[in-house]
Amino acid sequence: MKYATTLLSLFLSLITLATPLLVVNKILEGNIAILAGGLFILGVLLINIYACLRGDRIANIFAMCVSIFSFILLSFPLWHSLL
Repeated sequence: MKYATTLLSLFLSLITLATPLLVVNKILEGNIAILAGGLFILGVLLINIYACLRGDRIANIFAMCVSIFSFILLSFPLWHSLL
């Protein structure tokens, strides 16, 4: 079970890609949904960092990149309104 955290990290990073789609498509309305999604993605990033320290570094760095990309997609409504 050495790579259990790696598998959990990759699975959660895959789930984080669905979070911005929910927010951008206005299924969930308002800034509270963006805040909840952002907190979820930040939690997944912490799990990614923990898994990177314990297991396969290449797979977990990829998972971190996916999570950061989904966080950028999630924050699109916020910085798009500022531009």
